[in-house]
Amino acid sequence: MEDFDSFARLVTALRPWLGQLVVVGGWAHRLQRFHRLANPPGHLPLRTRDTDLAFSTDAALAGDLRTALRDAGFTEELFGDDGFVALGDNR
Repeated sequence: MEDFDSFARLVTALRPWLGQLVVVGGWAHRLQRFHRLANPPGHLPLRTRDTDLAFSTDAALAGDLRTALRDAGFTEELFGDDGFVALGDNR
């Protein structure tokens, strides 16, 4: 699976928050096919280079996600009027 090493490093960096996050977007489609109850689709999974994560607005996220991700080799890129953050992989 392309980019699996980067995804694994991301999940490892986010280990303290795994119980509070949901993987959404392209990686959700790619991971779904590994579930024991999944029916394999007749097409290739959607491929994107980013990982979309969702946290509840009520989640008490103790710690520093930004530092954890930077320590794992990811960098942030701010763009758009709302200061949207995209993390890039430095490795």
